Amino acid sequence: MKRLRGVVPAMLTHFDRSGGIDEAATREHLEFLVGSGVHGIFALGTTGEFFTMEPDERRRVAQLVVSAADGRLPVYIHVGANSTRGAVELARHARDIGADGVAAVTPYFFGLSQECLIGYYEEIAAAVGQDFPIYLYNIPGCAGNDMSEETVLALSKIPNIAGVKSSTPDFLRGLELARRAAPDFDIIVGHDTAFLAALACGIPGCISGNANAIPELFVRLYDAFLAGNLAAAREADRHIARLATLMRNGRNFSYLRATLERRGLARSYSRPPLPNISSAEENALYPELDCALKAAGLKTGQ
Repeated sequence: MKRLRGVVPAMLTHFDRSGGIDEAATREHLEFLVGSGVHGIFALGTTGEFFTMEPDERRRVAQLVVSAADGRLPVYIHVGANSTRGAVELARHARDIGADGVAAVTPYFFGLSQECLIGYYEEIAAAVGQDFPIYLYNIPGCAGNDMSEETVLALSKIPNIAGVKSSTPDFLRGLELARRAAPDFDIIVGHDTAFLAALACGIPGCISGNANAIPELFVRLYDAFLAGNLAAAREADRHIARLATLMRNGRNFSYLRATLERRGLARSYSRPPLPNISSAEENALYPELDCALKAAGLKTGQ
């Protein structure tokens, strides 16, 4: 199994002005990420706006990302859905097109028991075979359903459930899971500004929305930490925190898109009802953004 390690951007899905999938922008962005030294790609997750897409569109983007990555780094496809059948179909598709693994958020909108959540993941795991890895994805602030620690630990005993992306607001929950789970069960942090603290606690990686636009900083932090250069890792962490705040830290994806454009990549858009950045917002953002990018030693395309 190819597991998630290091810096794994939660890749944006690129749409054009009319809301169509922008394949050229997607390929350009992927090349930017690969060239920045990231260690994997997590496509079609929350930052990938999967919830605005039809299943056939999700399959199309999954195929595009796997093809464009061309085996250069692991690609995981998010396949979570409100129906177990839908998640199973997307997981099988991801396996069949050559993805290295999948992740699945809990079903959302309607509150479910822990037993229902266990059944959902058991069916996905059984559908793709024991050699194809799956990561649980717990983000109760968006999905509503929250996997308990006991549920995660029970699911961790399934051979191809390799870990969990933990995006709960309580960092201590992830640490407690890391203490109690088997050593080969991965706890992957989903809060970007906790990456350094997570590494210090033995957590192997971060699935990051902000790394879409500033992947070099995350790689710099990770490499410095592995080299034992804590001062350099802390400096990178400070730059990440400043830029994450400017980019709205995942609360408005159009700020990530604007930052990518400022760095020289093609402009792309979010699908309604998600917002797109206004000219007034751009004018307020760019002076501070340019200053922060320069301070971090990152190039812009301006």
